[in-house]
Amino acid sequence: MTIKKKAREKPARPPGDSQLYSTAIHEAGHLVLALRLGLHVDEVSIVPRGRIAGYVSLFHDDLAREAREAQGPEAWFRAKLLMHLAGPAAEGLHCGGFDAKASSSDFARAREMIKHLSVVGDSFPRSMSRRQLDDYVSGYYHHVVVPMLSDAACWQQVVEVADRLMIDRKLRFDRSSWINDQILAQQTPRCR
Repeated sequence: MTIKKKAREKPARPPGDSQLYSTAIHEAGHLVLALRLGLHVDEVSIVPRGRIAGYVSLFHDDLAREAREAQGPEAWFRAKLLMHLAGPAAEGLHCGGFDAKASSSDFARAREMIKHLSVVGDSFPRSMSRRQLDDYVSGYYHHVVVPMLSDAACWQQVVEVADRLMIDRKLRFDRSSWINDQILAQQTPRCR
């Protein structure tokens, strides 16, 4: 499914904010896919930290570990792989391309998730060259993540979160929302 033009319209904002909005779309892509895949997100921010324009951080506590164990390592690493690719994919859908330098750490993390998947599952060969890793990452990017984000409901959530980030700059998530599967699977996350 392709993104409808209406879903791609940007809200009114001051001139010069296009780079910041691209960052907001990028981080919102990470966030929305992470939530849809059952990862436990702590916060998302477009407040720069050194050379990093924005970030999404996951919870690393007992509840997050229990969820990871319930999913199984292969599903958990696959979810993280898709989450890492979602930022550049959202930016690419919005802008027609992504900042390769700014997204290089996302792709490096995606390659690391493929390496982990080659150890815990049967989906990948145990030993791969850099080119093979890049081919797998490219396949997941183009054939899995871009179609997921192109879904109208998913894209609408990305836009709504990006718009909220343009106002608040940082969103922290209420821990109780992780108990409700309906929030994780269907709705834009509740923020506090």
